[in-house]
Amino acid sequence: MSLRKQAIEGLFWSAVQSWGSSLLVVITYIILAAFLGPAEMGLVAVAAAVMALLDIFVSQGFSTAIIQRPELSPEYPDTAFWINLAASFFVSGLALALADLIATLLKQPQIAPIIRWLTPGLVVGALSSTQVAILRRDLAFRTLAIRRLIATSVGGVIGVSMAATGYGVWSLVGQSLGSSFCGMVVLWSAARWHPALRFSKSAARGLTGFGIHVVGVQVLDFLHRRADNLIISFYLGAAALGYYGMAYAVLATLTRILTETGAAVSLPVFSKIQNKPEQMSHGFLTVTRLTAFLAFPSFCGLIVVAPDLVSTFLPSRWQPTVPVMQALAVMGIAQCVTYPNATVLVACGRPGLRLWLQILNAGTALIAIFVAIPWGTVSAVAVALAIRAIVTWPIRIAVTRAVVPVAWSAYCRQLVAPALGSAIMMLAVACLRWALRSTLEPPLLLGMGVAAGVCVYLMVMSLLARSSLKETADVLRTSLPWRL
Repeated sequence: MSLRKQAIEGLFWSAVQSWGSSLLVVITYIILAAFLGPAEMGLVAVAAAVMALLDIFVSQGFSTAIIQRPELSPEYPDTAFWINLAASFFVSGLALALADLIATLLKQPQIAPIIRWLTPGLVVGALSSTQVAILRRDLAFRTLAIRRLIATSVGGVIGVSMAATGYGVWSLVGQSLGSSFCGMVVLWSAARWHPALRFSKSAARGLTGFGIHVVGVQVLDFLHRRADNLIISFYLGAAALGYYGMAYAVLATLTRILTETGAAVSLPVFSKIQNKPEQMSHGFLTVTRLTAFLAFPSFCGLIVVAPDLVSTFLPSRWQPTVPVMQALAVMGIAQCVTYPNATVLVACGRPGLRLWLQILNAGTALIAIFVAIPWGTVSAVAVALAIRAIVTWPIRIAVTRAVVPVAWSAYCRQLVAPALGSAIMMLAVACLRWALRSTLEPPLLLGMGVAAGVCVYLMVMSLLARSSLKETADVLRTSLPWRL
């Protein structure tokens, strides 16, 4: 099978994995929100952020190193597996021993037992990470999609069942562990590769040399994307974090749907053409154009319909989520449209350059958060983060241009039509909501707003960028394998 056909089929199955699991996660989250309050959701969000940081030091960037290597000898995945597994036991031991101290430092003593119960997830992740990397490298996204959907479904059933029977915050812990264990079992049953009792010092040096930059990027990415949870919890409390976490869950779901599919496929594909600048440039602009075509209307539409979305699916106690969700939607546009930048840097073997870019992202994000904290509301934090994302956007493009020869004019042309079409769509939907707000209930307003937004955007884009509309339709059509 040619690389193009592999990429197209991989795109389909990556979409199944990303979209299907994201939909299941959102449904589960909404159901759990009916049983749990903002403070309970916030507590688990803090513990999950701590575990996410620890997991970075377990994986050590080896998965990315395996995907990026042009040629992969057998000793590399074996070595990566055993190092990751050893690291998971060590880090888990530290987490168990330091859970009380971590809880005290974060001013959330209730999270100590939650952290202890979540530590098995680190070992489970280590048992799965190398196999996932090999499947991604081989563009075997069908296996990954099935595994993710099964694991997410099982975790959701466990979490909802526990919440319905009164387990409270522990239902979220059960959901996380159940999903992790189920995913590992499915992966080991389906994957062709299994580790051998082999360890190579030269492979370890090669993995570490590349992985250390990836770890640095991931730590900075944590500060960029997850440190806000810890800071909000520390200064504003668990309930404020609950509101922020709910809004961020919607942002993260949309972001995964719009970027995870392309990112999973584009990294191995870009890695295979990393020495062909013209193809890299064309591929980068194509992925950016397709992402902008979907990201602008998705997040702009969310800004308009957020009040109806929250009123339709969540209890009234979650209403403070609305302004946070609207502000984060602005940040979501910048995150989605610039995601190909990081993929290109890694694929071209420039993790060090990506590290410097993440220093910028993390530093400016922390500055924005601490500037907004004195205002005393989580909405102010969300607005500050949105402003920071827009201000730093050109810098991220400039860094990418140091590796991929892309003209500014060519890049900006990919964004003009989606941005203008989304602005017109927002105006149309806002007028419709204003006219009908006193006669229709939120669920009907939401449905009509979404339907009207899709129709208006497609009509505008058929006039402004018919080629982009056709290109997107072609990708969606040709990505469907004729035998599933």
